[in-house]
Amino acid sequence: METIAVVCRDEAEALKVSAELKKHIEIADDDIETAQFGAGVMVLPVAYTKGLEFDAVLLFDPSERKYPADDSHVKLLYVAATRALHELAVFHRGRLTPLIADPAPSNRHQKEFFLQSRSLRQRNMKKAATDRKRNRRAKAC
Repeated sequence: METIAVVCRDEAEALKVSAELKKHIEIADDDIETAQFGAGVMVLPVAYTKGLEFDAVLLFDPSERKYPADDSHVKLLYVAATRALHELAVFHRGRLTPLIADPAPSNRHQKEFFLQSRSLRQRNMKKAATDRKRNRRAKAC
């Protein structure tokens, strides 16, 4: 792997993780202002990774506390997970966020599609009925 990102929840965590990893391996510049995005291992907060791609991503400690199950954290976790071109790994301590740990409902998207389709059908039927009434009135005049 040429580029590896260790993706942390925030800057403070990224600095701590980077300091620990530097004791064992070479880490690319962790100052986002001066960092050169090339080969090597980078430790970044998730907010800094949007729009970037890496050969491999290690998602660092996506715990329930750091990524609660709400829309904003779903989006952050999505950004982190989709930075990996070839390999994604998760390292966690304690309880993993339910966004990863819990299975998605098997028919969730089917239900959403059905409800949207039914709603659209109902609107179209109302519109067609209204159009027929207008046409009858126009013919009567």
